[in-house]
Amino acid sequence: MDLDSINASRLLMKYMPLIHKTMNRLNISKKHMLYDDFIQEFQIKLIQLYRSFDGDPINNEADSFKFTAYAGRGLYWRGIDLIRNKSLTSCEPVDDEKLEMLTQEKNITSNVLESNYIIQDFYRKAKEKLSTEDYLLFLYLSDSDYTIQQIAETFGVSRGTIYKRKKKIQSKLEDLKEYLMN
Repeated sequence: MDLDSINASRLLMKYMPLIHKTMNRLNISKKHMLYDDFIQEFQIKLIQLYRSFDGDPINNEADSFKFTAYAGRGLYWRGIDLIRNKSLTSCEPVDDEKLEMLTQEKNITSNVLESNYIIQDFYRKAKEKLSTEDYLLFLYLSDSDYTIQQIAETFGVSRGTIYKRKKKIQSKLEDLKEYLMN
């Protein structure tokens, strides 16, 4: 690792409480669907602020206090920008017409919805149990042509968020497992 990477790691460890304080200030709790995305955005912003700061907040205590104030403002305004631009809130409700358009556009139906009656019935029951957006995510996850990274980019969220939502979908569909076994 080079010195810049080491400093970035040390900076993130030292100032992670500032990131959490900023998240709290913006009312973004751990239950927020995009919590991990905001954390990642704030970590990137913190490193950018460190590089533009005149001083050494990692090793110099006086610079550390100045940097805390500087970074606190910078992180807060980055959060405000993210919320205003809704660049991380692309997970809006999807109506049936939009769902159909998206599935046709991405050719999901050709690979996912097979002609087997049991599979089709399973997908129908899954659609009843899941919200429209969760069902769309379920279709993407069911299609082996898409990687988690591609799905995350399509939904405008992090891979970690996709994994969390995948677990929630799995728990919602737990009782349908037996249906497939018959």
